Amino acid sequence: ARDGDTALCEVAVSSGRRASDLVTLRVGDVVGGQDRIRMTGTKRQQKTGKVVSFNLSDAARVALSPVVDGKASDAYVFEGKQSGEHVSDQTFRALCKWMADDVLGKDRNDYAAHSTRRTLGTHIYKQTGDVATVARLLGHTNTGATLAYLGVTTDDALATARKLAL
Repeated sequence: ARDGDTALCEVAVSSGRRASDLVTLRVGDVVGGQDRIRMTGTKRQQKTGKVVSFNLSDAARVALSPVVDGKASDAYVFEGKQSGEHVSDQTFRALCKWMADDVLGKDRNDYAAHSTRRTLGTHIYKQTGDVATVARLLGHTNTGATLAYLGVTTDDALATARKLAL
């Protein structure tokens, strides 16, 4: 995989951003003072228009370093084939399929670009049970939508409640 492919996958999983927001990241969204890659980036969501913050894991920051090195702050992090363009959503989708199949050894038909966004929310929810935190990190305004997004059913909620000794 190219440096940019690895970085895009790492950023996708650690940030929980939508494909349309990932491919349009600019260097200034992830690089701060002294040309250091930040632990937390910011981006205006294309879907909602809201500015959201996101984490960049250590692996994402390491992968990003050679990709952003020497680029201007207004340049796209993930450049497309044409100068000044960003990588396309379609390229990102194909990359996710390739990563599922060739890197993870999974059935590529079970994975989509949106799977990278869902991964962050699912892991945080499983570790904390905190739907409000997941909603905030994903930029959701409605925790009901987040529950549906995570696949949490009434049976799941009841099973959790039964584990509590009040």
